[in-house]
Amino acid sequence: MKSLLDFFNKATGGVLSNVTRRKRARDGFGFHDFEKVVSISDLHSTGQVHLIGLDYIMHELGLRWFSSREDIIDNLERKIRQKTNDEDVFFSKSETEYLLVFSNKYEAEAQQLCGDILKELSITYLGTSYDHNIIIRTAIGKRGGKLLFKDVAYSSKSEEENIEECEPKIISSPKLEAFVSPIKPHKKRPFELIYKPIWDKRNNIVSTFMVSIRKINKNSNDDSKTTPIGYHALNNPFCLASMIELDKFMLDEIAEMMDDFFKNNFRAMFSIPLNYKTLFNLTRLHNFLGSCQSIPVPLRKYINFTLAGFPEGFPEARMHQIITSLLKFCHNVTIVCDKIPQDISYYKGCGVKGICLNITEKEKNSKEYIRKIQKLADECALENIDLSLDGIDDFEELEIMKETELNFISGNTIGRYTDAPRHMEYKSWNDIVKH
Repeated sequence: MKSLLDFFNKATGGVLSNVTRRKRARDGFGFHDFEKVVSISDLHSTGQVHLIGLDYIMHELGLRWFSSREDIIDNLERKIRQKTNDEDVFFSKSETEYLLVFSNKYEAEAQQLCGDILKELSITYLGTSYDHNIIIRTAIGKRGGKLLFKDVAYSSKSEEENIEECEPKIISSPKLEAFVSPIKPHKKRPFELIYKPIWDKRNNIVSTFMVSIRKINKNSNDDSKTTPIGYHALNNPFCLASMIELDKFMLDEIAEMMDDFFKNNFRAMFSIPLNYKTLFNLTRLHNFLGSCQSIPVPLRKYINFTLAGFPEGFPEARMHQIITSLLKFCHNVTIVCDKIPQDISYYKGCGVKGICLNITEKEKNSKEYIRKIQKLADECALENIDLSLDGIDDFEELEIMKETELNFISGNTIGRYTDAPRHMEYKSWNDIVKH
């Protein structure tokens, strides 16, 4: 294509210019129009169309994103203009994503340039950057006027490179740990697996154990109730690499442990937690699915995956892809909700098999909250979705929940975390109350 700018100006009625190379003037022309123009050309199959996303930076900054957003976006646009030529075109898809169309750069070179831009921004706003956190999306086709993308992992030209122009602006941003978790592969693990029983209320059985980790206690008198568990047991609970490594560690340990148990005719199900950051893009999902291959096929029906940390509004199509991919290696996929979900049809469309609510101290004594749980339980039953409630820590709360149509209950009344699971066992209401 001789001139991208001429092509787009002709197709879009002149909304682009050599100065901006993105739409600013006409409110009637949006990204979807621009995407259709790209899809009717052959650009989507030549390696010239790429998507740059700021999601990783946004998630790492947390609430700081809102105060720094304008500066980050301005900096991104400035870097795009500096590194592209006047015939290249870029267009804003959302506040965190930009589509770049290159006139004379193709797949590998264009991907490298996009990755370099994101790395510079990461250094500027996070204080440092690691290649494994940077994902570039390259157009590979079209469907129904929309572009289809593949995720591509980025690799710096040189690990020793220094980008002098990037001086950290947000001094308060935490630095990321290197991609080496506190879990050392060639040393004794500093963690141990722990298990919390889940009561199947309808069938009066404890058959499933929630899996987590805690640091191995050197002091045997240490009260396990005060020992940090899960991601809080990490040296840096917010380190992306450590969280991902921890999810894989628990999967590997459970698979190995189950193999031994089942050879000895031990039967139980295990609910394995997975964090949003382990799965949220295709590269990370595929990496985790590769680890799932180690689960022996006969044991997969005894595993549930429990997804935590997924933000509200996560795209249904992407969630469906994650869940259907995981279901090849497990019996069920449950999603953890910190508040009562309003749209059960969303979870049904995603393929979710169960919803787990974490009840808080404030909510435990609220009659209105109990009424909402009952309503949610009825809605879940209609959609054939199991509903679990975690955090029932005294018998008065348990008595209240007895009348609700929950599928599963966990908390101190059912059992605390212990260092070993038990064989599946029948437990009636009276058994639990006596205990």
